[in-house]
Order: sequence, then structure tokens, then C-alpha cells
Amino acid sequence: MEFFKMMRRITNWFIVALSLLFILPEQAHAGEKELVMFGSRSCVYCQIFNREVRPNYRWSVLGHKAPLREINIDRHGTGGYPLRRIISVTPTFVMFTKGREVARIRGYPGKKNFYKMVKQILKKVK
Repeated sequence: MEFFKMMRRITNWFIVALSLLFILPEQAHAGEKELVMFGSRSCVYCQIFNREVRPNYRWSVLGHKAPLREINIDRHGTGGYPLRRIISVTPTFVMFTKGREVARIRGYPGKKNFYKMVKQILKKVK
């Protein structure tokens, strides 16, 4: 019986450790670099992006360097983010460093090009 109690404790600690691995990377980078997608529910390209990129972006190297947040402009406007220019196209991806806009991608250029463009932005804003 003692063996099973010990195994349950080990399992619980393992679950806690795994949970922290999945939660902490986003929190560790919050405030430094952040990629914000300004989109809307009616935007077909936003839906394609959410299908093609969003599920795996979080786990990518780029996702750890610049976590992704989505703002629905129809419901939340700019979400309180200070923008240099208005959002005229959805989706628009804006890279923020320490709360300041440093670059943007207007529209969704496809999965391959999206990753290339984010990578280029991150090289420039080191």
C-alpha cells in the first residue's frame, strides 16, 4: 500500500512539473517581445491562420521568443495596445518590444512566409 501512495505522489509532482513547463514559457517572455494578431471573426484569412499556424506556433522556437496574442478588433478595438497606425487589414500582426510597436505584417502571407517574416523581424529587433 505504501508503494502506491509513493507512486501517486510522484505522479502528482510530475503533472505539476509538466504544467509549469507549458505555462511558464509564455509568462517568462511577457513584456519583452510579443506578437499580437489583430483580427475579426468574419476574416477568412484569420480563420486560415488559426487553422494553419496558431495550434503549433506556441510550441515553436519563434513562439517562445515572441508569444502570440489574438485581439478581436470588432469586440475589443486595439485591446489597449499603442499602435503607430490604425489597423486597416485583418489579420495584422504587430510585434511589440517592451510595449512599443516595432514591426508589423499586414495580411496573412501563408504559413511558410509568415514564419520567415516573423524570423526576420526578430533578427532586426534583438
